[in-house]
Amino acid sequence: MESEPPSVASNCETEDDDYNVSSTAFSSSEEELNNTADLSSCDKGGTSFSSKKSQYHDLRPQKDTSYKDDLVSSEDEEVTKQKISRAEYMRIYRKNMSPAQLVKYRAKSNERMKRYRERRKATHPEKEILTRKAKQDQREHWKCAKRLQRSNMSPSKKEAYLRKRREAYQRKKKSRKEKNLKIFLHQSPSKFAEQIDQLVSSATPKKKDALEKRGFFVDNEAKTNQKAVANLKIRMKTLKKSKNSRDRQKYRNLVSSVSGHDSVDEVLRRKLEVRYDTWKLYTSLDPDSCQRKKRSDSMSDENQLEIQQFYINHATIVNNKNLHSKEGQPKHVLNMTTNKLHKTYSTVIGKKISLSKFRKMRPGFVVTVKNHRFNNCLCEYCVNIEEKLKVLNIEANKINSDLPKINSKFDLINLTLCPIESGKFHKKICTKRLCKDCGPKLLSKTFKPLIEDLGEKEVKWSIWMTEKFVNKDKDKEDTMDAEKVTSKKVLHDKIGTMNDLIEELEKEAGPFAGHIFNAQWQRSQLQDLKTNLPDSWILCIEDYAENFRSKFQDEIQAAFYMYQLVTVFPIVAYYKCSKCDHQVEHSSVVITDDLRHDAEAVNHMERLFDDHLGQTFEKKIVYSDGCASQFKSKIPFQFVAKSPELHRAYFGTRHGKSPCDALGGIIKNAATRHIAARQGQWN
Repeated sequence: MESEPPSVASNCETEDDDYNVSSTAFSSSEEELNNTADLSSCDKGGTSFSSKKSQYHDLRPQKDTSYKDDLVSSEDEEVTKQKISRAEYMRIYRKNMSPAQLVKYRAKSNERMKRYRERRKATHPEKEILTRKAKQDQREHWKCAKRLQRSNMSPSKKEAYLRKRREAYQRKKKSRKEKNLKIFLHQSPSKFAEQIDQLVSSATPKKKDALEKRGFFVDNEAKTNQKAVANLKIRMKTLKKSKNSRDRQKYRNLVSSVSGHDSVDEVLRRKLEVRYDTWKLYTSLDPDSCQRKKRSDSMSDENQLEIQQFYINHATIVNNKNLHSKEGQPKHVLNMTTNKLHKTYSTVIGKKISLSKFRKMRPGFVVTVKNHRFNNCLCEYCVNIEEKLKVLNIEANKINSDLPKINSKFDLINLTLCPIESGKFHKKICTKRLCKDCGPKLLSKTFKPLIEDLGEKEVKWSIWMTEKFVNKDKDKEDTMDAEKVTSKKVLHDKIGTMNDLIEELEKEAGPFAGHIFNAQWQRSQLQDLKTNLPDSWILCIEDYAENFRSKFQDEIQAAFYMYQLVTVFPIVAYYKCSKCDHQVEHSSVVITDDLRHDAEAVNHMERLFDDHLGQTFEKKIVYSDGCASQFKSKIPFQFVAKSPELHRAYFGTRHGKSPCDALGGIIKNAATRHIAARQGQWN
């Protein structure tokens, strides 16, 4: 129904499309302007707005156009219907076209749209790209205009306007929520469930309570179990893919432990992704019964222990307290490479084993030669020989690669001695250099091409030499004791020709064969005695360890130079148990503040050990190094003469490493850790 527009011409006269507003039509403008908010100045295209009242008297009054709403709505419906019918008609028309007609139609449409765009471009110029400041001024201008428009509205219009805005905002908010929710929720069931689970887990406690009232239970225990199953699944996959036998054993034990009963739990089996046959096989078995069957040709436990003991016999105990485990196991360093040790095992023991398997049998506390960081307390005879061999091998490789390479001191001995016919050692006549077929002269024959080509070449090698030092005492300048001469071993670099190097090597190789033979023979005799120790016999190995230096956890600077020393004397004894046939390894350490390391102190500490042991033996064999002031002089021999059951034996010169060094390192390491942990202090 159309309504007539209200009469405005009675109060206004039209002239050139401008309105001359009378006092009747705009009578309330004075009061409304007083109540209007103070507007800030806005400029857009030369137009300005201010808060002065005189600038609002020439504004047009707001017309009441509500009577046009019904007309517009009806016209829009007609236009919409026409557009829909036209679109439907064109859709059917295009559907019935032939391919050729469709191509021609699309070409004409493209031409038509092209002309339309050109026409629109000519009539509607492109919008000017505004800067950030221009956009901000434009928004302020719109805000001021909108605020002014609202100030001129009547209360009823203002209420209707706000109501429409609220309804439009609610519709927009509702459509936005539906759109976001539709995009957020995934179509896949598994991902949909995962998204819902994340929503529930991130909800507040009040929301979780509301969900529980609605029937949605949030179970933390179930969630924890789910995480445990997921972690177990990852672990089982890792063990299953591993080729290590221990990991495969862990996988079997896990399957057997998780199942827990004879029947197959299909739900759990599928979650863990275990095959049905595997689950069925390990379900009824105990974890201990899941052991892998040994091959018929597998190595026995006795052979493994034999190889491990072979490693230990051909290794040297490290004399360093920092290289001992907390359990007390000392580190050992091999005397040769594992490749050469494997060849030695094959020739001496006579059993065949692959090199890779032999390397796997190496104990963890036995390290290879290259892993040893510091070699200290070595034999100077062996070191001097090896320093010359390094230079000799380098020069030999330069001229002729066919020359034999002497990699170690043992290769040098084998080159200058006759081959071993039987047993572990060379003939006695060869080691004493009385044999006519062998000797150091073989070195000159072997390296004759090197002597001919590089005999006069200048080379440099290192050598440990004894050097004398004179110490002057200022307090005794006027006496005979003012100067004191001491001897020390010092490392020097020696320069000479290749002939000089080979001549020195021949001279040192003469007695070197007996030197190595004595060391190996004494070691083998000690090992045989330990293995076949008779009843009522005791074997003792004793030696002084390095003195322990006093330390404090929170130590002042002055205490570093005022330290105290403590004597550490380890004794390792082997004997048969009186109650059974097993061999006992008894370790004892004598700790004292007496710093005199002489034969009297050794005898006193041996008597203390005998009293501590509380047993009597028919024969007592004591192994030690050859230190004259402690073990190998007239005073120790006097004690041997007074005790018929006592026998003394000595290691080879400069080869006195024994379990005592390891025991002393363990004791000092434990004391250092005890002080460092503030569990005790030095008294």
